Formats: sequence, structure tokens, C-alpha cells
Amino acid sequence: MQVRLEAQSNPDFGPGTHQRMVRIKPYTVEVDSLEEASRVVEKFIEDNDLGGGNFNFGIVTDNGKEIAWVSYNRKVWATNPYTTKSSDAKEIIIRK
Repeated sequence: MQVRLEAQSNPDFGPGTHQRMVRIKPYTVEVDSLEEASRVVEKFIEDNDLGGGNFNFGIVTDNGKEIAWVSYNRKVWATNPYTTKSSDAKEIIIRK
């Protein structure tokens, strides 16, 4: 499995601030589990001082197929948050 990470600027912050300026091109990290994917996302967010508007989702793939999405709050989702109504979202409960 892999988790895709990236960060984008957030125009809600003032000029010259880190959250307004940050941009990290997409890259993937190999993971062995959804729990590890959540931990990788957490470290990526903390290491890069990202806000919720800088990070959308860590997309988890297995053999090229999207299988889960890790949100800013480190929760793992079985449904694509880009195409699923929030009331229909399916969380995957993981052990921390």
C-alpha cells in the first residue's frame, strides 16, 4: 500500500505566513497498514506545520486502486470524501 501526501497554500492566511506560502508536491510513502498510513499523515502534517486548509486527504492506494482516505484529523475513510456526501461517509475505525 501507499499513501499519497501533498500540501497546498491556503489563501485564508495572511501574506507571508507559512500556511499561505507552503506548497509540497505530491509524493507517496509505502505503508503496511491503514494504521501506519494515519501515522504517516500525522507526521507529515506536524513536520510541515500544516493547517486543515493546507492538507486535504492522504489517498491510500493498493495496487493502484484507491482504497481509503486519511483526513486532516487522522481518521480513515472507506468512501471518497471528494464524491461522498458527509452524511454518507464511512469511517474505518483503526487502532492507534
